[in-house]
Amino acid sequence: MRKRTFMRVNVNWSVEMESMLDRKKVTGVKVLTFSNAGLSFRCDKEIQVGESFVIDLPFASIPISVVRRLDDRYGALFLNISLEEIELIKENLYKDDGGSILMEAISQF
Repeated sequence: MRKRTFMRVNVNWSVEMESMLDRKKVTGVKVLTFSNAGLSFRCDKEIQVGESFVIDLPFASIPISVVRRLDDRYGALFLNISLEEIELIKENLYKDDGGSILMEAISQF
């Protein structure tokens, strides 16, 4: 089994996303985990590995590419993100006081 490169933060975000191919909206998307490199989500709509979307996260709209699927659960990597988007991701993984949201999530277990 491949070891993960980036630690993930558990989240519970209800979001929408739009297909980069045909601009169709996908609703009812639940983001489950979030990291520097990508995210995992659940969705009732069937999505194929390789499809690309712009996902509307609470802090930014970011392009993703679906790289993994298991039933209604998907894994996606951020796709061609800008330096500004990278900064937004970093800001949302860490609190203003420098404390890690990840460490808070781990300490709850």
